[in-house]
Amino acid sequence: MATKTPLSDINRNLHRLVFSMDKMAEELLSAHFDVTFSQFRMLMGVEKGKLTCQSHIAKFFGLTPAAISRQIDLLTEKKLIVSKTNHENRREHILELTKKGKGATKKAIELFDHQFQKAYSVLTPHEQELFAGNLQKLTEQFCTSKHARKNV
Repeated sequence: MATKTPLSDINRNLHRLVFSMDKMAEELLSAHFDVTFSQFRMLMGVEKGKLTCQSHIAKFFGLTPAAISRQIDLLTEKKLIVSKTNHENRREHILELTKKGKGATKKAIELFDHQFQKAYSVLTPHEQELFAGNLQKLTEQFCTSKHARKNV
């Protein structure tokens, strides 16, 4: 049996927390916007200007462009994104959120903030501030590590 340490507790609890939050997000998105959490993450990437074409999305999520294509088609059918041909590279398509996509993304973020705020209320405002700072440090460490860069 593995030895229980503070680090193993952090790992286990962070995984449980992320899993629970992802599940809650999936349920909220399904009920209110008829999109999956994976589709929402694509919308967020497009909205932030970081995932502007199919190849960027595929590389970011570690999938093939063909695997992403179906999700893009579904988001296009739902009129949440539009795909335009890049004039400099006709084989590349630039993705943009539609007005409906921008509105849905904004409302979903507000819905998450409201829903998750209830959960965060178990922490005092000071504890929330400390947790946010520590989480930011960990995020920067993990997201800039050699392993993370290799997968992005």
